[in-house]
Amino acid sequence: MFAILKLLLLSISSQLNADQGFDVRRHLCTVTRYDVAKDIANASAVAANNIPNGCTPIHVNLVGWKYSWRGKLKGGELIRKGEEELYNLGIRIRERFSELFDEEYHPDVYPIKATQVPRASASAVAFGMGLLSEKGGLGPAQHRAFAVTSEIPASDIILRFHDCCGNYKDFKKTQEPAVDKLKEPVLDEITSALVSRYGLKFTRQDTATLWSLCKQEASVLDITDQACGLFSPSEVALLEWADDLELFILKGYGNSINYRMGVPLLEDVVHSMEQAIKANEDTPVPRKSPKEEEDIHA
Repeated sequence: MFAILKLLLLSISSQLNADQGFDVRRHLCTVTRYDVAKDIANASAVAANNIPNGCTPIHVNLVGWKYSWRGKLKGGELIRKGEEELYNLGIRIRERFSELFDEEYHPDVYPIKATQVPRASASAVAFGMGLLSEKGGLGPAQHRAFAVTSEIPASDIILRFHDCCGNYKDFKKTQEPAVDKLKEPVLDEITSALVSRYGLKFTRQDTATLWSLCKQEASVLDITDQACGLFSPSEVALLEWADDLELFILKGYGNSINYRMGVPLLEDVVHSMEQAIKANEDTPVPRKSPKEEEDIHA
């Protein structure tokens, strides 16, 4: 079966390439990479990036989510592509808000927090290396040491609220079968098309597994002509919609528990911003030297 599937994948490697302008890597829901999606025209996003006249940013908060690797004996590590994305994100943040990083690094001024999970800690380090590159004296790249703080996952209600909230776990467990039921018509339609197209006895589970493989190949390895080559652009759009539906119900605004459990995080962000505003307002006005006073009076 593996040999047959391999030959099948090779035989259809040009299917997506035939659709000019279609890039499956732009249709991977939450695993779409920045370097692929950054050029997608979005007028609202461009407008949102413009800072209104008279406004000056004084604080930045960042929150990240992970892609889950299930069923692997070894996995969950930060891969090279992830390192690069986070490192470059740190550089973009520093360049976008350069006035925020004029001050000498201090952990109380630039706190970097991560969940106590190896992949998350590595993500924080990669981001911090980009954010503070050329700000120190370590090595040719002029890196500098910085602190990353974390809480025990079992009690981290700020960054791992989804793991600490029992009500959410119960909700997710009860809703997953209903979500799977909602996705069945999409999977059945695409499965029927795959069977007709390739003459193999694909099942609904095969289709879901191949779509998962497609997303991992395209996002991690930039491979778009194997598992992804099985699907037409319209089928990819349907599968992406099904992913969006699942995320809306299980993680988005489909149920209030999805955002109520994030209140501690929101409170922490608001408190952090209030502290930054207060510190900015309390900055003493530098006193003028006697010479400057004399020049003013003159």
